[in-house]
Amino acid sequence: VTMSGDGTSRPHIEYQSRHIHMRFPVKHGDGYVTLSEEPRTRFVGIKSTVDHSTAKSKEAWLTVYEDIMSAYNASPIGKQVGKLDLRMICRRLRGMCGDHANNEKALSEAWK
Repeated sequence: VTMSGDGTSRPHIEYQSRHIHMRFPVKHGDGYVTLSEEPRTRFVGIKSTVDHSTAKSKEAWLTVYEDIMSAYNASPIGKQVGKLDLRMICRRLRGMCGDHANNEKALSEAWK
């Protein structure tokens, strides 16, 4: 799993766009579930933000992952394979990419 974010601003409003790149579960015709052979990039949203601080960025990513976990755990694949939790995501997290180097480095350290 890698996660990326990029920010921009319009007059007096800052926005943050986020996406993740990972292998996703695939359900086969026989009901067997495996991970996709190739990683896929998925857009996970654009939200307005107060600032580009590490704390706000971490809070926003936690919200993104809460949404992902809720949707996955409620899905038929999630019910068949088992629940996804934040520990599983963090164990598989291999990289982060962002446009504010010091902020993103601090966020990467905060995830450890």
